[in-house]
Order: sequence, then structure tokens, then C-alpha cells
Amino acid sequence: MDRDTPNDPFEDLFEPFELDEGPPPGVEPPPPVARREVQHQSPATRQPPSTVSCPSCAASNPSTNRHCESCGARIQSSPLPVAPPPAARMTPGGRALGVLLGVLVVVFIGSRFIGGGDPAAATTTTSSTSSTTQPLTLSLIQPATATASSELPGDFGASNLIDGDRTREWQSAGDEGVGAEITFVWTDPVAISEIRIYNIVDETRFKRNFRIKDFSITVNDIALETSGTLTNTNDEQRISIATLKTTELKLKVLSTYPAEAVGTATPYNEIAIAEVEFYGRVATP
Repeated sequence: MDRDTPNDPFEDLFEPFELDEGPPPGVEPPPPVARREVQHQSPATRQPPSTVSCPSCAASNPSTNRHCESCGARIQSSPLPVAPPPAARMTPGGRALGVLLGVLVVVFIGSRFIGGGDPAAATTTTSSTSSTTQPLTLSLIQPATATASSELPGDFGASNLIDGDRTREWQSAGDEGVGAEITFVWTDPVAISEIRIYNIVDETRFKRNFRIKDFSITVNDIALETSGTLTNTNDEQRISIATLKTTELKLKVLSTYPAEAVGTATPYNEIAIAEVEFYGRVATP
């Protein structure tokens, strides 16, 4: 049969065509399309799925399973919800205390209304006992005797220091008084708290004699030395001291204020002290 003779009625519906051998002259062919190579992982490089053991039968199961494939036991469980803390309950003692406080408040308010008056006007009377400490009374406790390591001949002995007469004084024997030592003795032990020293009252004679400046005091009952400096004045000067049972006290002159000329009157070469008084109490046996 001739191939060019159409025998099939369907062939009349299509026109024959031929593929072109290439692009028209003068037209460049399109660039080739790049192909993406898909790399397949070998079975050796694939990561095995993670597994988990069944807590009941120890069978291995995928980690995504919630139940064992062998025994059906539950493998994974969600955390249980946390229950809220129990509400605080009031104990019988707490309830009783609350009731008591409520009753007290009601009674307090009722008493204010019944009694009348402003609550701010209510006063509270308290009694207190106060004790007043009486100051220690110091008494004059003059020694029985007074002697000096240096005395000016005549009526200038150390006994003038304890005779109560400030117009009579002790004077040293012309040595300016430095290093002179006066010893006071008591018949009965005394506790001395204060010493008072008086220079010559007369201003002219006060200046013309040397005056005591630095001094030291020692007693025979305790190992205590008291030292200090007097001022250059004829006013009363006080020295604090604390002894217990003293029967002998020594006053030593360490330095002096220099004597001065008054007008045409020349200065003396002696130290002079008018009076020394001791205050305290007789020591208890």
C-alpha cells in the first residue's frame, strides 16, 4: 500500500510537520541549561533514628513512640500538673485570738463613748522613785606636824604652813627653793581628796620671793606620784588627789617662778608659801 495515500480518516485531521535541523542562519543557539546533580547519601552516612527502651520489657522503640511496640506499655508520660498550695487555715488558737482582739476593740470603743470626753484628754498617772546621790562632803584634815628640808632661820619654819594664818609663811634658806621638800604627818590615817595651796597675800612680798611652779607629791600608803604646775598667782590653787590611808605626805619643789624687784626693793633669794590645807576624811579602820 502506498504510504502517501491516506487511508485513515484521522490522518486528515493533522498536518504533517518536520523538525528543523537547527536555528535559522545568523541566530545563536540558546545556552545549555545547567543541571543540578542530586547527591544521595549512602546508607552508611545516614543517622540512625534515636531509640528509647521500654521501662517494662526493655524492648527498643523509636523515640517518637508513646507506647511500646512489643508490650504496649506506656513509654513517655507528660509531667503531672502541679497542684496549687493548700489555702492557709486558721488554727483554733488563731481564731480564739482574733475573737479576743475583736472583743477588746469593741470594749475599748464602748468605754470611750460611755465615759464621754475626748480620748486625747485622758491622762495617765505614773509614780516614779528617784534617788538623789548626795555629794561627798570634804572636811579639813590638817596634819599634826610639818617639817621642811630647808628653812630660813627665825619665824619662817614649815609649821607656819598648817597654823591657819596666811600672814605667816614658810621660806627656804636662801636657795631659791628648788629641790626643797616638805613632809606632812598625821596621827591617824586619812583619805585625802584635795590639797589647797596659798601663796603670800601681800602683793609686794609675793613678787619679791620665789614662788612654787612645778611640784610632785608622794604618799606612804599607795605607790602613787602626783605632779603638776601651779600658776603664778597668790589666789587659792587646788590639787586633786586620791589616797586611802595616808599618814605621811611629801611635797617637793621641782621648779620656781623667779623673784622680782618691786620699785627700789630688790628681790629675795628664798621661796615662800603661806598655807597648805588638806581636805578629805578620816580613813575607816
